[in-house]
Amino acid sequence: MRKKYLIALFIALSLFGAITYFDLSRENRLLLNNLDHMSRKLSVSESERERLAKDISRLNSQLIKAKKTIRKLQINLALIKEEKLKIGQEVDILRREKDYLKKYLEVKSYSVKELKRAIREIKKEMNLVRKKMQERIDMVATMKGNRGYLVKDGKSTFKRRTIRVIPVSEGEDY
Repeated sequence: MRKKYLIALFIALSLFGAITYFDLSRENRLLLNNLDHMSRKLSVSESERERLAKDISRLNSQLIKAKKTIRKLQINLALIKEEKLKIGQEVDILRREKDYLKKYLEVKSYSVKELKRAIREIKKEMNLVRKKMQERIDMVATMKGNRGYLVKDGKSTFKRRTIRVIPVSEGEDY
């Protein structure tokens, strides 16, 4: 009878072992399938991450180029605004001069004599302006010149003047 119990026990243990084995192998297959599925997802994620990293680096380089271009354009815009302002000021000055000359010539041009006199006055004004400009140029040249030294580039800058004295005879009055 003991043999029967032992055989039944061995059969029960064998059935339990077989059921546990099949259950564990089923779980193992499920885990292997999940592991394979996760590894595929991981490889897809890695390739997506690499693609995104390349896209980010490309976009960063484009951003840097765009920032440089914007800086250059801002500098050019500032220069253009300054130039526009200067040109506008020059245009205003020229318009005022034109209006002044127009009024001046209207008043003065009633006759040929007055027209000639107006031309002479304008020439005088031009000469005065030219003299003032020449004085400024001379002043700048003097400032840039030899600064009062008597020798410049190995040559004397001092101009000698000779004064001749002629004796006057006693009987002559001048």
